[in-house]
Amino acid sequence: DVIKNPEGVRKKLGYMSQQFSMYPDLTPLENLRFYGGIYAMGADLLERRIEEALEELELRMFKDSLTAALPLGFKQRLALASASLHRPEIIFLDEPTSGVDPIARVKFWSYVQKLVRENKITAIVTTHFLNEAEYCDNIILMHEGGIAAHGSPSQMKDDVEQQIKIFQIATGAQLKELYRVRQYTYIADIYSWGRNYRVVITRETGIDKERLIADFSILGIDILSIEEIKPSLEDVFIRYYQL
Repeated sequence: DVIKNPEGVRKKLGYMSQQFSMYPDLTPLENLRFYGGIYAMGADLLERRIEEALEELELRMFKDSLTAALPLGFKQRLALASASLHRPEIIFLDEPTSGVDPIARVKFWSYVQKLVRENKITAIVTTHFLNEAEYCDNIILMHEGGIAAHGSPSQMKDDVEQQIKIFQIATGAQLKELYRVRQYTYIADIYSWGRNYRVVITRETGIDKERLIADFSILGIDILSIEEIKPSLEDVFIRYYQL
């Protein structure tokens, strides 16, 4: 009961905010001792958990440096360590890798997966990186304050694949030229994807790649390469965003 026993509830929760909120003029070791002490874990247990965190998150080399001087990726690791020292039942991660480079992001998620797996912790994550959502067991896609879709990553991609076909094409044409193909009613969408483009077709139309190449050619657009691909979570979000 949150009202009757707020301390008991607090011990079951961990929170890592998007905004780094640890004391910059303390060392990582001092920060961990301070935040760990809030949960009244006992000195021996706290020191053992701190040692585990320094080792697992590769923070030992920075433990006596000022927190302000840490690279951003290591600040994020320190924040994760602080939020999980007391081994909460639920940990909230709010945009945990915002501003972190791709390599540091992958390493961070390997730490999170190990933490939740070994300690049976439920992690609730908010992120704008849909490739990060792939790490989750269940996803809720939000749009304009409402739930656009929910389910496991594989389930959501399978559901969308039942509705549409996605062709990834390479062409010398620009996107504004490609928009002309929208006159074909079977095309649900077209958008850029790196140096290529993705053409979305409603599956029930039965259109194949040969028909696509022919119809593009009629409009003076040459397709240099084409392949049918399975939808990614980004494709899933774009699909539900349009519905």
